[in-house]
Parts: sequence; C-alpha cells; structure tokens
Amino acid sequence: MPAVRPDVAILDVRLPDGEGISVCREIRSSVTPPPACLMLTSFSDDDALFGAIMAGAAGYILKKVSGNDLVSAVRTVAGRRLAAGLAPDHVGAADAARRGWPGGSAL
Repeated sequence: MPAVRPDVAILDVRLPDGEGISVCREIRSSVTPPPACLMLTSFSDDDALFGAIMAGAAGYILKKVSGNDLVSAVRTVAGRRLAAGLAPDHVGAADAARRGWPGGSAL
C-alpha cells in the first residue's frame, strides 16, 4: 500500500482471510501520511463499531448504503483528512497551496 498512498481506504470489518479492523490499524501506523479508513460492512454490532473506532477508522457505514451515500461518505472522510492539514498525496504542496487546500505550503 505505501506505493499507492490513497487518501481513503475502504475496508470491510470482517473478511474471510482476516479482519479489516486489523488492516485499518496496520495501514494507519505504517503509511505516512495515513489514509482515512472508511469501514464498509454488513455488521452493525457495537463490538465491530467500537473496534473500528479504536483502530482509527474515520467512518463506518453499512453495505446497504446507496451508491450516492457511499460517494458522500468517501468525500466526507477525505474532507476530514484535508481539514487535518493533509494535502492529497497526488497533488504537490505548491499546487495544494494554489488551490487553497490545508497542508499546502506558501508560494
């Protein structure tokens, strides 16, 4: 994942070969700057939600979400990442400053 550097990672809470909560925790601790993790799942139990929060997930939505609401959720967690001062990785700091994005350096 470090070679890709996404702004948002969409993960399932429980996967056949592991769990997305562990993946969220791992990528948030090993990638700089860390992506915002959006948990997309069919599990609405409190334990799954609490685990996602403790792993640093930025959002948690159920799979029955509409396409428009999924796009909105991705934009929301990406926007929080920008508000935290992290410019999108595919945009240089000078370009981010020209666009007025947080994290962009002064020209």
